[in-house]
Amino acid sequence: MTRRSAAVRLAAFYAAIFAAVGIHIPFWPLWLKDRGLSPSEIGLLVAAGYLTRLVANPVVGHLVDHRGDRKRPMLALALAAAVLWLAFPLATGFVPVLIMTVVAIFPFTSLMPVGESLAMMVVHTHRLDYGQVRLWGSLAFIAAATLAGKALADWPVTVLPWLISATLLLTAGSCAILPDTRVPPQTTPPPVRPLLASAVFLLFLLTASLNQMAHTAYYAFATIHW
Repeated sequence: MTRRSAAVRLAAFYAAIFAAVGIHIPFWPLWLKDRGLSPSEIGLLVAAGYLTRLVANPVVGHLVDHRGDRKRPMLALALAAAVLWLAFPLATGFVPVLIMTVVAIFPFTSLMPVGESLAMMVVHTHRLDYGQVRLWGSLAFIAAATLAGKALADWPVTVLPWLISATLLLTAGSCAILPDTRVPPQTTPPPVRPLLASAVFLLFLLTASLNQMAHTAYYAFATIHW
């Protein structure tokens, strides 16, 4: 695979997945409100998504490291997320929506860290400029959020699961053409205790947590109130 081809394929992945994120983050609370959920329930559902990330990312990451490849698990995760998002309209009431949130977010949120891992390997192998590749994700996020906002001015919010599913199918398509870069499978997980004993790492976790706390209220309620 040529250097240019690898860069284009990575850029396609970032564009597709950030298009999905660009629709989900700003507008999903509107769908939750349309389902008759209260502000406190919406807040709990957004929090449940973040808690799911805490479990999904290390679990999926460990399984992927054990396999050694990234491309096939990413394709499976994208397809699973696309199918699961179409099941949201079947959920009525807080508890069913909560269950669907945990189940659908699990493969969706795992795509990014696994994709970043593969991207780092491809960038190293083909000597790519990561910033130039990753840029297409940011542009896609802006474009998707802008276009979805304009569309929802005329369309009902009930189309949101379909829009998110469509962008996840695009993500699956981009995963299918990614470079199949592999590393030797890891049979023994790296030790965690040294990290937890590191003051610098714990400070990093605290800073990242505070940053996420600052964003959560905005993600959950900005679109509803603005």
